[in-house]
Amino acid sequence: MKVHYEGTAVPASLANPDQHDKCDDRMRAIQASHLANTQENYSDIAYNFAVCPHGVAYEGRGLHRLTGANGNQVLNYGHYSVLAFLGNSGLTQPTDAQLAGICDVIDLCRSKGGAGSEVLGHKDGYATSCPGGPLYSWVHKGAVRPGGSVPTPPKNPPTTPSKPVGVRGSLGAWPGSPPVQYGRTNGSVQKLQLRLRSAVGATKARELNPNGATGYYGNETKAMVRYALRGHPETWDKGETSHDGLVGSKSWSVIDKL
Repeated sequence: MKVHYEGTAVPASLANPDQHDKCDDRMRAIQASHLANTQENYSDIAYNFAVCPHGVAYEGRGLHRLTGANGNQVLNYGHYSVLAFLGNSGLTQPTDAQLAGICDVIDLCRSKGGAGSEVLGHKDGYATSCPGGPLYSWVHKGAVRPGGSVPTPPKNPPTTPSKPVGVRGSLGAWPGSPPVQYGRTNGSVQKLQLRLRSAVGATKARELNPNGATGYYGNETKAMVRYALRGHPETWDKGETSHDGLVGSKSWSVIDKL
């Protein structure tokens, strides 16, 4: 999960119990502003969920839908997003009800949406002040539910076998990136998949890899690599009649220029 705030002024009065009827309108206003943003070209409100000061969780894009809020495509693939109705002035301190609502969203995304155990602020991985000082402090203290319990961990946390597949070690074009691990979402693979989509074209990418940039290096991504490098025998291993679908620094150097 990535936790967000609005980043603009939010009236402090919104936290008053008799002001909850204004929260629906606020959610619709945020949606309208996103749809009017021609630069981002959002298809809908960018957040998966939002939580008002009274603890009510609003469904945005919802479960199993890619967020548009985390800063770039790789970050959007990596985390769900939840917005708190908080600002950089006015209402800046989350209420206990709001924190409990965010924890409810986290629990829902874990139990029904496949989310893992990580909870971060928007600024973790992207240059921004979001989600503001008070909310960010809460996140990095463990996102503890008011009353002392932490959000429920996933029932079956993913395991990461040590056997690397799909690439020859780590991708040399991205210094410091970890090697791709079987069954694990990995930012390096997501970058590769996004680049391959651009290289082979959106139509062919959907045909070869209909699941998109999941970060998992399986047969679909291997097929995309083979297709992209079919006309570049300089990247093939000796004795092969076509590219093997594995990615090393030489293969990436060609893919990156396609």
